[in-house]
Formats: sequence, C-alpha cells, structure tokens
Amino acid sequence: MLRYYKFISDNLVEKGFSLSDTALSFAKEAGFDRIYKVDGVPKVDNGYVSVTHCGNRAYIAFSDKKVGIDCEYIRTAPPRLSQKLGVTGKAFFCEWTKREALAKACGQAIVKMLGDVSDTADRYHIETFEDDGFIVTVAYEK
Repeated sequence: MLRYYKFISDNLVEKGFSLSDTALSFAKEAGFDRIYKVDGVPKVDNGYVSVTHCGNRAYIAFSDKKVGIDCEYIRTAPPRLSQKLGVTGKAFFCEWTKREALAKACGQAIVKMLGDVSDTADRYHIETFEDDGFIVTVAYEK
C-alpha cells in the first residue's frame, strides 16, 4: 500500500513547515491513527512515512513498507553535482530526487547515494512525475 499527498501553502516557510494537523488528517486517511516525530523524523505506528518540501509545496508519503519522497523545483542544475551525476536540466532533478527518495527510504545519508545506486534501486519501486514545475519522486520497498 502506498499513498501520497500534496499540500500547497504560501506560508510554508513562515510556518516553519509545521504540518501536524494536515499530516495527521492525511495519516488517518491513509489508515494510520497518529503521526509523530522521533529525533525530528516523522513516524507512524505500523508503517512508514516520508515528508518533503520545496518552495510552497509539501508532499507526504505513507506505506506499509519503507518509503522515501523528495521534490525539487526545476531550475538550472548545480554544475558540480550535475557533472558528478552525468545529467543536466530536468533530467538532473529526476536523478537527484530519485537518489534523495532512495536515501530517505533506506535511512542513508545522501552522500552515500552519489555513486552507483543500482543495487539499492533494484529493491525499490520508483515513481517520478512532474507537478507544475516540480519533479517529485517516491521510492518504496518492493
């Protein structure tokens, strides 16, 4: 089971990305009774949750298996990272969000995802889509 939700607000930065009420309503809709944080990481009972935000967008994913979600606004790709990953433009953000989502799902630091991720990627379903100028990727355990 995988469910993810989008939240748009012009006040995300001003609110300090405090989506507790919104996240709780999404958690209940996804079948989880509560959402909470442990050391700043969102958690749900009997499942997994991942949160990402960029600009005025936030996305939250729930699953009964390990899950990670990431979003980025499409813009000029950072030259050094673009060169390291061997992709530019929109393709860079597809690759970057894939690696960030995998890192979150695996509980790894993003720096560990800068090399070959094929072994890790083989263990996860990966969905990437464009949403009004944003690239969003969800990685969830097979």
